[in-house]
Amino acid sequence: MDLVGAAGRTGGADLLEEADVVRVLAALRVGFAVARPAVIAELHKVRPPFNVSAIGQAAALAALSHPSRVRCCAQLNARERARLSVELAELGFRVYPSAANFLLIGLPTGDGRVWFDQLSKAGVIVRSLGPYGLDRHLRITVGTRRENHRLIRAVRRVLRSLA
Repeated sequence: MDLVGAAGRTGGADLLEEADVVRVLAALRVGFAVARPAVIAELHKVRPPFNVSAIGQAAALAALSHPSRVRCCAQLNARERARLSVELAELGFRVYPSAANFLLIGLPTGDGRVWFDQLSKAGVIVRSLGPYGLDRHLRITVGTRRENHRLIRAVRRVLRSLA
């Protein structure tokens, strides 16, 4: 992967990436930046010390040494994101455009906290966005096909309960 070249092709824009986006390093919270020195200096001001473990760093380096696996995971994520977006839109949610491993959705009814509580009871974890001023929105991580089926089933149950 030519990340420096990719960043250069964006017209001088900087590239920040969370490596678990493509499910290669899920839950390790490993990320990287390809940026101008001034941007990196600003990032260091807000980065906590020891924010990535040695194990996380080793896993990231190992994963990045297999670009075909990373591409495969990214393609699977993109397909599931598209499928999940369509299904949620058909159920009445506003699905915002995304190129990440998560979706921002506007709720057709109810409050984000209610949805969070109801989905949590069903074993589906989402993020309520009330603390960010988005009371009627959720952040949903794109999962595997099986995980996304489970999410949609739970969403349908919550929709029925709020009707």
